[in-house]
Amino acid sequence: MERRLGAHEMAIFRSGGRVLVTCELEGGIDHGLLAESLRILTEFHPVLLGRFVPDQESCVVRDGDPGTQRVKIEKFTDLQQELQVVQDWSAGPLLRVAVSEGDPRSTVALSMPRAVVDGAAYVALYKRLWSIYTDLSLGKTVPTHLIAGGLASPSLDDRVQEGFTEEELSDFLTSRATQREAVPSVLSVRGREPGTFGVVRLELDAQRTRRFVDYAHAAGLTVHSLICGVLLTGARAFLPPSSGPITLACVSAVDLRSRISPPIEPESVQSSASSSTITLEVSESPDPVELGRSVSEKLRADLAARVPDLDVATIPRLTDETVPRLPTLIVTNLHKIPHPTLPTGLTVSGWRILPLVDMPVPLATVTRFGDRLAIDLPYPRRWYDDETMRQFISVASGVFDEVLARQAAQA
Repeated sequence: MERRLGAHEMAIFRSGGRVLVTCELEGGIDHGLLAESLRILTEFHPVLLGRFVPDQESCVVRDGDPGTQRVKIEKFTDLQQELQVVQDWSAGPLLRVAVSEGDPRSTVALSMPRAVVDGAAYVALYKRLWSIYTDLSLGKTVPTHLIAGGLASPSLDDRVQEGFTEEELSDFLTSRATQREAVPSVLSVRGREPGTFGVVRLELDAQRTRRFVDYAHAAGLTVHSLICGVLLTGARAFLPPSSGPITLACVSAVDLRSRISPPIEPESVQSSASSSTITLEVSESPDPVELGRSVSEKLRADLAARVPDLDVATIPRLTDETVPRLPTLIVTNLHKIPHPTLPTGLTVSGWRILPLVDMPVPLATVTRFGDRLAIDLPYPRRWYDDETMRQFISVASGVFDEVLARQAAQA
């Protein structure tokens, strides 16, 4: 089976990049069981064995054949090594799997091109893979079937375009042209190593996570909105001083799977995300709670007005006058990552998702695994050096400390 990439998928395909997910496990991994689990997983999702077939100005993604193809399990020594891997998606397969073995902890890394996967799809793949592994370890038979969606369903672009009139699409593009008049400030570019990536992480322990969540809810905010407020405050502090407010823009990723009708299957391996952008004039000493409140209000208004849907629907019509400007930062929140049921002696101790995109914008991914909240910030060294990103995450960590100190004072 094959399908031509939709306009938003093509935009992602042209910009390149992949999404790397790492799953840390305590206990030994049975490589034979893992290989058989992957074989069965590809029967559910043949696109994992697929490849890209460029076609003039477009591209086709073509399923692989689980009967004759396999995903090879590679080896890696550490995360830095796996961050630098280059995949040949025209040869396939689209899924790369690699294992780093240690004592007592091992890491399984999955990697796919951004054009055919998103966070929700990755969470579903992770759950399905370890469910198969556990069943096999117990001697159970795993019946397989094709998961609905994927290449068998229309692209997200086709789905959302059907919901709007020509006038609605035209009016939205007109509003986009007006919004381009605001030029967001961005972090200074100091990178010198094209083609390589780094990552920094900010993690709250269980107690600090609970306090942060409680404080967000007490302030009438979602956890996502307050995190955006914290990161915007950190970005403002990291930028050069100014005599007055400066323009910052924060993009929040929005999963459209359940928001369109009919909805996209939860396990469908495809890109189904859009976004909401808030542009603010931010003073030199902003309040992260108030910034979070602004993000929350704008996100609610955008969802009600179907702005994320319109963003995708108008991609084929974008011009130099309507293409969005680069934001100050992008925040993707996958919320709580589920713990899979695993064989006795094997537990998942960590999970991260790292979009590796060669663009001069910090792309923060937020997850809550177990009782800890974490923010990962992968970055291309073409644009940012390691010291710059370590400093930025340190500044953001300081803002978290200030918010938690405020929470403690009110407790």
